[in-house]
Amino acid sequence: MDVTSLAWLAIPVVAVVLAIACVSWLGRTRRPADVADTVESYARFQAALSQATSRSTVRVKGPDAS
Repeated sequence: MDVTSLAWLAIPVVAVVLAIACVSWLGRTRRPADVADTVESYARFQAALSQATSRSTVRVKGPDAS
């Protein structure tokens, strides 16, 4: 076999190994989330969202406005 054909055969092998690693990483078992942590995270999200919407004002011009 030529070196180039070995390289072409190595590409799918490497892709399969990377796919297996990705699936095993995404499919790992995780510990259940603590309720206090999730509620606190949601409260921080709401506070950040309310600050962002209160600071930004969007002015829309109507068809008769110049």
